[in-house]
Amino acid sequence: MEPIHNIFDTVTTVDIIILTLSILAAIAALVGTWMSRFWSVIAAYVSLCLLHLFPASGVVGGTLVFWGMAAVVATAIGLMLPPEIAGTRCGMPYITIGALAGTFTGLIISQAGMIIGAVVGAMCGAIAYSRTPAGAPLGFPSARFFNFTCAKGLPVAVTACMCGLVTISFINLLHP
Repeated sequence: MEPIHNIFDTVTTVDIIILTLSILAAIAALVGTWMSRFWSVIAAYVSLCLLHLFPASGVVGGTLVFWGMAAVVATAIGLMLPPEIAGTRCGMPYITIGALAGTFTGLIISQAGMIIGAVVGAMCGAIAYSRTPAGAPLGFPSARFFNFTCAKGLPVAVTACMCGLVTISFINLLHP
């Protein structure tokens, strides 16, 4: 009987540190997203960059460029928002859970499905929030609702997608 080999048979201590930091950065990104912090997108991108340092992860340069541009756009949007809008946590649990559900549902299909799933999930989360008493002032089919969803939903969707990529890359490392 031939022994089972996996990627962790030849891993160094530095590789373990890189993988651990990548996972911690992804967790920090998700917590920051839940708390509506602009740095959450940056933390998710750092997580993806750290995973790129581990060659067997499958994260290539083109992926980093694409998600780097998305991170720049999402971070810029977060920084351009007025402080009273940027700092609010209203609806963030709904949008974050919706985006994560869409991300991991879309990952079943493909990476493009992951992106579409994250956007649709964030939109569904925003709609769910607008149906609560606290979210009623957004008035679902209105310009105010659309502005809220774009301002809060885009950074969440980008962060959720990058964390989804980190998760699927890590799973692929465990089960090659």
